[in-house]
This record gives sequence, structure tokens and C-alpha cells, in this order.
Amino acid sequence: MNEKSVYWVWLQQALKYNNLKIKYIMNFYEDIEKFYALGENEWRLLGIFTNKDIENLKNLSMEKAKIILSNCKQIGCEIVTIEDKRFPYLLKQIEDPPAVLYVKGDISCMDGKLVVAVVGTRKASNYGFEMADKISKSLAENDAVVVSGGALGIDSAAHEGAVAANGKTVCVLGCGLDFAYLASKNNMKYEIIKKGGAIITEYSPGTPARSWTFPARNRIISGLSHGVVVVEAGRKSGSLITANLANEQNRDVFVVASPAKSEESSGNLSLINDGAQVIRSGDDILKEYSSRSLAGNESDFLCSAVSKKSYEFKKDNSDQNVCKEDTFQKKKEVAETDSRIKDLNEDERKIYEAVSEGVMQSDSIVEKTGIPSYKVLGALTTLELWGLIKSLPGKYYEII
Repeated sequence: MNEKSVYWVWLQQALKYNNLKIKYIMNFYEDIEKFYALGENEWRLLGIFTNKDIENLKNLSMEKAKIILSNCKQIGCEIVTIEDKRFPYLLKQIEDPPAVLYVKGDISCMDGKLVVAVVGTRKASNYGFEMADKISKSLAENDAVVVSGGALGIDSAAHEGAVAANGKTVCVLGCGLDFAYLASKNNMKYEIIKKGGAIITEYSPGTPARSWTFPARNRIISGLSHGVVVVEAGRKSGSLITANLANEQNRDVFVVASPAKSEESSGNLSLINDGAQVIRSGDDILKEYSSRSLAGNESDFLCSAVSKKSYEFKKDNSDQNVCKEDTFQKKKEVAETDSRIKDLNEDERKIYEAVSEGVMQSDSIVEKTGIPSYKVLGALTTLELWGLIKSLPGKYYEII
């Protein structure tokens, strides 16, 4: 926890959770205090906030954020902000990372490790329990970190399997850390921390579990991980949400082969039909990653095999390798035929043309175009929402 933590807590409380604008602010403002100091008029000029956003930013007292920090001290949890070096690298790359994580245990346990989420239904069959346990044990025994959501059923079996193998596991909660919600055994949270793992959440102390908190939580489970294993999932299982989020985040999706048709595994069949990779053991996952170079820094992340699909998911044949020499030229030629280009205003067109020349950092865009930074941020947001450009780690942008 550092002196700037209170500003990030304030921002997350003001903009709430699962908000794309958090990343825009992080990419464009190196100092969160400067963003806070802008005030209402400057926030409006940025062009990315709704009237409700502005009211929340304006009216949320910094005292509330300070109270949250005080509550964290009382319950013994750390605050890790998105600008903190300890913030999980893979999670920072998703479109809507949390501004703040509340942590008990060692969040750095995932650094440099293969991280695999193991998820599934709460109403698991005996086969589902057995497979979740075996897969998690196998991963943990081979120094991989198992991530799951702490719920009854498959989640609990995943955490317990990793702990039983003296391995590390990370539990992502859909509520504040002060609520008694974790796995099927009351002492599981102590075992997770004792083995060097962590319990984390984006929800501040005092936030209860609600129906909407779990779908939002799922993006963190997949975002932390190189791949997601769906052990057993019904048609309406939240695990299917996690699998879809994983696909959107360019993570691998694995599904456990079911020995027989059942309601508990009906979602598995749907994932298989969509092209998810079928596995039968933890060894299948380990073999899949054995020849890959896991992300160690931003350039490695962009160019590593981890950032490419190893299977066709939902019939998507698009090239995932952003490192090919002719990528940008091809994108530029395709984009020039896009009918949306003609609807851009002068600033948006200048910025689009600048980025068309190759990957460009936001500060360089300001320098090249001569457009004020607050206008550049608003235009970049518009171009990204229109699907004309996308953001990359390190405040870089490229055309799609």
C-alpha cells in the first residue's frame, strides 16, 4: 500500500467495477493524483465520461476511500493498485482490469508461473469432483498455480486439490474479504495462505456477495490465467461465462471430456462444439504449455506463443500473431476501405492516420498530431469503441 492507493480506491468506488475507463485513465495519466486534481470541467472535456460518471467523480468524498483503507488495516488485507509492480501482469492486459485488488496472502505467487483457472458447476457429480481434484493436484505438483472462485463444487475441489499437493492456489472472491465465503471448508482460506497462495477480490471490505458480483468476478479469474479449464458445467453455469471471457481475452479454453451425457456436463458439450480443446488430465494441459514461452514482460507477452490460440474457437480463423512484419501494412490497406473512416472528424482522422503508420504510444500521438492530450484521449476512446483501433500494453495503440 502506498500514498497513491487512496486515489485508486476513490476512482474504483466512483466508477464502480468492470469499467473500461479505468484502463484509459491508467494508460493516459502516469500520475493518478493529476487526474484527481483535474476537476469537473476537465473531466468533461475528456469526452469519455457520462453525466452519471461525472457526478460520481465529483461527489464521492475522498474520506470514503480513506475509511476503506482503514478497514483494510483492521482486517489485515493489502491494497494492490493497478500501477503497483505486484499487480498481476496478465490481469493488467485485459480490457477492463480492476483499479484495485484487496489481497490476503502472497499475490506474487503467480509471477513467472504457469497460471491455470479450474472452474465448474457448484452441483458437481462425483466424476466432476474427482477430475477437478486430480487436475489441480497435477498442475500444483508441476509448479503451476491454480486459480478458482472459492464456490462449492468444482471450485472447492480445485483449491483443495492444489493445497493437498502442497501447491499454490489463488481464490478470487465475489465479495469483500471480510465475508465468510470461501470453499466448502471453513479453514480453506488459512490453508491457501499457508501454502503460499492468495485470496483476492476487487470488492472493498463490507461488500456482500450479490448476483451481479460473480459474473464481474469471472473476468478476473480468466484474466489472471494463461488458460481456463472447465471441468463440469451445466447449460446455465457461470463457468460458461468464464470460458467466453477467456476467449475474449485471448486465453486458452480447455474442457474436460465427460464419460456420459448429464445435466451437469451439458455446457461441456457446447464448449466442445465451439472448438474448445478437450483434455482428460492435468498432463494434457502441461504438455500444451511445455513448448511455449510464457510472458515475462510486455514485449514477450505480445510475441509469445501464449498470445496465440492453439485451437479454433467459435470458428475464428483470424491471425492472432501481432508480431508479423507485414501486419500493419495489411491492416492499413483493409482499414482504408472501411466506410466508418469517412465519418471521422478532423482530430479523429489525424489520430487514425498517425496510428496507421504503425504501433504508436499515446504521448507520441500528441506530439505527432499537435492535438491536446485530453482531445487525443477522447478520440482514441471513440476510435476504439468503433473498432478501428485497439490499445496495447504500455499506452500503445494500433489499428485493427
